[in-house]
Amino acid sequence: MNLITGWDLVEKTAVQPARWLLVTAGHSSVAMIISQLAQRKGVNVKSVVRKARENFDLRSVGATEIIELSQAEKNLGDIVANLTEGAGVSGIVDCVGGSLLGDLVPSLAMGGQVIIYGGYRPDTFALHNFDLLMRNATITSYVYRYFFSPPPQTDAMTLLRRIAEISSDDDFQLPVGRTHSLDDFKIAVEEAIRRPEQGKRMFKME
Repeated sequence: MNLITGWDLVEKTAVQPARWLLVTAGHSSVAMIISQLAQRKGVNVKSVVRKARENFDLRSVGATEIIELSQAEKNLGDIVANLTEGAGVSGIVDCVGGSLLGDLVPSLAMGGQVIIYGGYRPDTFALHNFDLLMRNATITSYVYRYFFSPPPQTDAMTLLRRIAEISSDDDFQLPVGRTHSLDDFKIAVEEAIRRPEQGKRMFKME
């Protein structure tokens, strides 16, 4: 599911090589999948995280630049502008929402777009019409393509096979936070909620 979501989001943004794509929740599995798929297309990826993870560099999974919110000393928009040399980002893929997204939208380049696929934060974001209008920018949403119906046979033979081939490459990474037994499910769920940046929690079937 995450691999298909990541693939769809990269395709939907349509960011061109050498341009910038920004992803929020950079340590999430979907964000890391997006970063690696975008990198393969020659797209520069800016990954936004709350706090850097010890002993793991997001550049190893496709990120070109990392913005650590806990260390940011300037306005987020200014940071993005500096990293892109004033060009802005052509796409934002967001699953956080709230004031973070509101701060990022003005960083869009002309014709840029935001794709929302989640909402970690409970707060809302505020924008002025001109934040979008003067950039010819758009905000759209993404729902998992097979949420309402199973994959058709044509997808199984083409798209899904292509995604499987790419993700099986030796240099394609998706860190796992920890493997748990089924008896350990409470800890697994709690840790996944409290520390999602540490990676996916997997269950071992015995």
